[in-house]
This record gives sequence, C-alpha cells and structure tokens, in this order.
Amino acid sequence: MTITQHTLLIVVLIFAAQNPLGQEMQEYHAQYVAEASGLAASAERHLQRLPDGSYRLEMTLTARALGIELAQLRQSSDFVLPQGTGSALQPLRFLSEQTGISAESVGVTFDWAAMTAISHSDDEQWSIPLSPGVMDALSLQLALRRELLAGASGEFSFDLIDEDEKEVQRYRTLGRELLSTELGALDCLVVERIREGDEDRRSTRFWLAVDWDYLLAGLEQIDRAGRKTRLSLQAAQLGGVQLTSRP
Repeated sequence: MTITQHTLLIVVLIFAAQNPLGQEMQEYHAQYVAEASGLAASAERHLQRLPDGSYRLEMTLTARALGIELAQLRQSSDFVLPQGTGSALQPLRFLSEQTGISAESVGVTFDWAAMTAISHSDDEQWSIPLSPGVMDALSLQLALRRELLAGASGEFSFDLIDEDEKEVQRYRTLGRELLSTELGALDCLVVERIREGDEDRRSTRFWLAVDWDYLLAGLEQIDRAGRKTRLSLQAAQLGGVQLTSRP
C-alpha cells in the first residue's frame, strides 16, 4: 500500500458526528490537516439536514506531496433518525469515490422495507441481508457519537457492511486528556478502536472535544510497519458557532 493510500484509508475512519440525542442534529463544517511520512493532506467534513428531513454527512480528503495533488477521496452517507428516543439511525445511501493515483468506487444502498442492502465495489455487486442497527462506514461513526452523547462509556460494538460481508467493529473509551490544537487546549475524550488477531499490531486513537459535542480534535494511527499518521483540527463551526478552546 502506498503512503497516499494509507493516509486515505486512515481518514476514512475519522469520527465526524456532533449531535444531541434529540431527533435533530446540529449542522457543522470542520477542517483538518494531516501528516503521514512527509505526505500532506487536507480534509473537510460537512453535516447538513436535507429538505426531506434526512441528513447527509460528507467528507472530502485531498492528499498532496511537494505541493502536488496526488489523490482525492470523497465520501457521503445519507441517513434518517426514526421517531422515538434511543431509536437507531438508519442509513439510506453510502458512496465512496477515490481518484488520482488509484481509482475506486464503493457504495451501499439500504432497502429497509425489503431488509436488503445492495453493495458494490467498482464492477462487482452483492446483495446482503439487513438486520436492525447495521451501518455503513460513516453512519457507524454517527451511531457511536450518539452513544457518547447519551453518557455511555466503556466498550461499543457495531455491525457494518464492508463490500460483500458484514463485519463487527469495536471501540472503547480510555478517559479524558487536554489536547493542544491550533484553537488552543481542548478537553477531549480519548477513544480507541479495539483490534485483535492479525490487526493487533495496528493502533487507532481519536481525541473528541467534550465541550463541543465530541467533535473530532485529533487522530493518531500506527500501521503494521510502524508508520504514523496524525490528524489535527484547524477550524470548525457547530450549529453556526465558531469553535474555540472553550464554548
């Protein structure tokens, strides 16, 4: 895997939901910079409510080396929040498109009436049975964030569709730390992905700003080869309010 591909895959995992537990979620826009073995990247995240009442989370990542754009990754997830306190969000559509040095198109369409998801990767396509709570890579992040905003801690487990199969991803909270950012010191909850077996040589940790609905403030991942990727928050608006070191 090239360093560019490595960085793109890391940022796919970035947490990006900032929402109260009510049936509405605050719209936001966040900007980040990343570093990975000399490769620079910039990322943006948007959460918006659509006219039909559903939501769309979008992420764009552009990777550069020596000022030259090498690759771009665009992802989006459309989802709804069913009525009822504590109801799980339901993803509708997920799309991931990578261009540049390598090209790839991955997507999932969720048909909850038929309890079937149609997943595709480039020219391949699969039909996968759905069960309540199944997510895509972005809506999973939203589901975890809602758990944290409800005051939950400890370990979390989620099912998601990964091309031709369903897999389980697990996370755990590690406590709180003050994280230094360009915006000042942020009080953050640290969350890590639990990896086992062949994955246990990899490490992924996220710093989530407690005072700002657990907005992602920082990320660090170490791969099997010991390469380190870092992500840092540059600027953000949450519910129309500019992010600062204190709310």
